[in-house]
Amino acid sequence: MMPRPSLPALAALFLAQALPAFELKNNDVLVMVGPTLIERMSEYGYFENALLNAYPDYNLKVRNLGWSGDDVRGKSRGYDKPRDGYANLIKQIKEANPTVLLLAYGGVEAWNDSREKFRSDYQRLLDDLKGLGARTALLSPPLQEAWPSPMPDPAAYNVGVWEFSRSIKELCAANKHLFIDLTKLYPAKPKRGERHTSNSLHLNARGYRKLARHLMKSMAKNSKQANFDAPLHEFVRSELRRKNELFFHSWRPQNQTYLFSFRKHEQGRNAADLPKFLPYVEEAEKVVAKALQSGSFPTQTPPPIGNWEDIKPSAKALSAGKDIKIPDDLSLNLFASEPAIRNPTQCAWDERGRLWVATAESYPQILPGFLANDKIVVLEDTDGDGQADRRKVFAEGLLMPTAILPGHGGVYVGTSTQVLHLKDTNGDGKADARKILVSGLGTEDTHHIVHSLRHTEEGKIAFNQSIYINTYSETPWGPRELMKSGAWEFDPHTHRLEIFATGLINPWGFESDPWGECFMTDGAGGEGINHVFRGSGFKTSSLFDRSEVLNGLNPGQPKLCGLAILNTSIFPEKYRGLLVANDFRGHRTVSFRLSPSGSSFLSTQKIDLAKTGSGGLDRLGQGGMFRPIDVDVGLDGALYLTDWSNLIIQHGEVDFRDKRRDQEHGRIWRLAPKGGQVLELNQLHLLSAAKLLEVLQDGEPLARRVARRLLTEATDPGVDELANSAIRNATDAGKTLELVWLLKSRRLTVPRAALDLLGSAKEPAIRVAALRLGLSPAPFVYDPHPRVRLAALVALGQVGTAQAAERAIRAVDLDMDKPLTFALRE
Repeated sequence: MMPRPSLPALAALFLAQALPAFELKNNDVLVMVGPTLIERMSEYGYFENALLNAYPDYNLKVRNLGWSGDDVRGKSRGYDKPRDGYANLIKQIKEANPTVLLLAYGGVEAWNDSREKFRSDYQRLLDDLKGLGARTALLSPPLQEAWPSPMPDPAAYNVGVWEFSRSIKELCAANKHLFIDLTKLYPAKPKRGERHTSNSLHLNARGYRKLARHLMKSMAKNSKQANFDAPLHEFVRSELRRKNELFFHSWRPQNQTYLFSFRKHEQGRNAADLPKFLPYVEEAEKVVAKALQSGSFPTQTPPPIGNWEDIKPSAKALSAGKDIKIPDDLSLNLFASEPAIRNPTQCAWDERGRLWVATAESYPQILPGFLANDKIVVLEDTDGDGQADRRKVFAEGLLMPTAILPGHGGVYVGTSTQVLHLKDTNGDGKADARKILVSGLGTEDTHHIVHSLRHTEEGKIAFNQSIYINTYSETPWGPRELMKSGAWEFDPHTHRLEIFATGLINPWGFESDPWGECFMTDGAGGEGINHVFRGSGFKTSSLFDRSEVLNGLNPGQPKLCGLAILNTSIFPEKYRGLLVANDFRGHRTVSFRLSPSGSSFLSTQKIDLAKTGSGGLDRLGQGGMFRPIDVDVGLDGALYLTDWSNLIIQHGEVDFRDKRRDQEHGRIWRLAPKGGQVLELNQLHLLSAAKLLEVLQDGEPLARRVARRLLTEATDPGVDELANSAIRNATDAGKTLELVWLLKSRRLTVPRAALDLLGSAKEPAIRVAALRLGLSPAPFVYDPHPRVRLAALVALGQVGTAQAAERAIRAVDLDMDKPLTFALRE
């Protein structure tokens, strides 16, 4: 193979002038197509703002057909059938009726494609679009910025970008299209305060501003520039975002599986709503044109959010609590209800004991003309009586958030196609910073999108997606794809996104025990608790044959969602260690007890913790409105149940516009032992780092989890010194495990002696954890405990060498069971 030319040599190829800018005309329709680079232009709006400002009287229309992970074959547009993606790409472009086309391919392909295949496939696309007669410009991909470790070295990828850009330039010359070079848009090695990307790959606001100026210079003769910081243009971009959101709903709707695919017999009639968005798109365009032509615009009043409001539960909710049956030694009270919250989907606690709630009043399908205005609500019990007495709206304008997790000074939110991090940077109580961490999640089904955001023991963020969702995400480490169900891990420090497990149908519960063993529930499966580990695969997995996959621990169980492990000292011993989930179809919260069984566990169903009705399948609400869908343990030690509060279940069997779909109610119930004992873990954030290290090693499981998160996110560099000192002096395996997790979370080096200490621990669970943390797995293939052998096989599989495979095969010398066989085969 010929060696790749150096970056300087390739750069020299781009010194020639681009083709002359082509002229824009009255009533032009400019259609932009490509991957994340294009998709996020609709959110920032700088190029469209600049274009319309330069040509305010031209009646220009801009249509953004960007799609994360998109390539010249349109694979990401295939929904449940990737092979249909190219046909969908052509169809979407043609239906937009472009007179000007802006195509931006090459960035995804530069990771793995050959230049020859890319050029051939791109030429096919250009040939198939010739009949439109649109003036066409092809953008090269921009370079990936070089950020310090632990971010990836982009040198090899950038060489590919230069090579693919040369192919794009050659295609432009052959097809007489305009070539727009983005490889010199910004320096490849920026200073920290001058970065043009949010994660080394995807443009930030600075990058999109610069891109807008560059595109205008390349495409337009008019040199009139927009002052992006002027109030007029801030208003214009807010209206453009509104317009782009409405257009998004018209061509890339939520619930595509039900509108167009194999379940359209249930909801296909609602596809008639999609063209009804277009008049609202045109109305928004008129507002923008009027503002730019006149120089005046309506005064925008910031939404009245961010302030604390006193709240009380509704009388209806209080009355409903009387119908919920609970064990005799527990007490149930209403923590919060409508009107403070409506349609809660997931809740999570911050380190101050405040409950963050994702609400989705727009579920399941946005109506034409409406903008999504779903909210993140924060609830607080200021007097400690077990009932929230105030709330604030932290963020609004979201589209169906189904997952939430406080962390890193803000909150992680899973919403439609994205995972976001929202933050209040000026202390006014509301989110003013919005960062897209992951995009490219599918829109095939709104109750299959992101579920169960959670912190992992090693400082990552985990979440699930469900069977109808197909994800194509671009990351600084390369494209990532997951067809159908599975679990992800995202590293907020490096933006690395990796698949953790695959399969299940609607995994809507993800939790780990005090030793880091992971479990999931399935809202559409029927096997109860599922023991998951890295690389594990269950039914519906896109990576494994149905005969190869693992089974759940409770075959024949009802479909469950949400998952928590009850490990707080305020509960009597008989409740501690229970896995708690929700049978939302049966109006009940159920529990399970685990016991060791071979390399996995045996799960036995135990007492119902809360229920109404008979506990059997109830689609239409004979058991009332109690529909628990999430469960979490509060910092007071009590169990909190998130109640969707609807007579009917919220799946596709019921029409999206059915009047029984409730957008008014929502409740949080608090379940605790009688007697009033509470933990006070909401005070841990007041402790010094040294005191938190003591809690990390000696506290009860929930206290250790809170302390670990506080220490992980601490900005004081002295924490590193304290942690390193503590682990050097540690002799207890359990305490050492907590310290190793902390070091991993803070990206510190773990001493080999600490891993060896874990590997020699008497408790099998600690040896298992050590293998997940990087302890050499080969000696543990013969460990007497089968779950340790399973962890060793999983670790050897990650090594992926012939030598590792040779060592793994020795596992057959001892007893094998299904998980061991699965791990050995993989």
